[in-house]
Amino acid sequence: MIILTLYLFGLFLVIAAGVYAARSDYKGMVIPNKISIAILSVFAVYAALMSFTGNAFLMPLQSHLIGGIIMFVLTFFIFMAKIMGGGDAKLMTAYAFWFGIKGLIVFLFYTALFGALLAVAALWLKKKKPCEAPTEGSWVQRVQAGESAIPYGIPILIGAILSFIKLGYFSPAYLASFL
Repeated sequence: MIILTLYLFGLFLVIAAGVYAARSDYKGMVIPNKISIAILSVFAVYAALMSFTGNAFLMPLQSHLIGGIIMFVLTFFIFMAKIMGGGDAKLMTAYAFWFGIKGLIVFLFYTALFGALLAVAALWLKKKKPCEAPTEGSWVQRVQAGESAIPYGIPILIGAILSFIKLGYFSPAYLASFL
């Protein structure tokens, strides 16, 4: 029971860190490095917990590590092309370690889908300028001022939450394996 509690605490901590990152990205277009470090650190604790207790990973540990490395390389090049910020790239990489190779497609799909919806919202904001006095430095203020900015932290968080659900991190069968 204690392993299940630690596992769930870690997952909710990782989701809360993502909420903090999304909020920070929305308010000032910045994702602090400490968020990605926290998500990666909780993954390291999760990996150690699974290894020491003999509980099963959802996929082999090597898959998690390779998935994280693939995402790092992918987002590094996207960052170098100035399509995505460094904080966004680090956040996606940190979450990718949780999802492994098998989960990368799921994570990328959900993140891209909600990123596209946010891009459409940005175009609408840029054209209509519906907010009369947006908060200084916020995403809405920047977009209404003519910038082409997207707070990718928001779709990354949504993609991560939906991936955790789709990949079975909260499935009754997996949670029962901790008892």
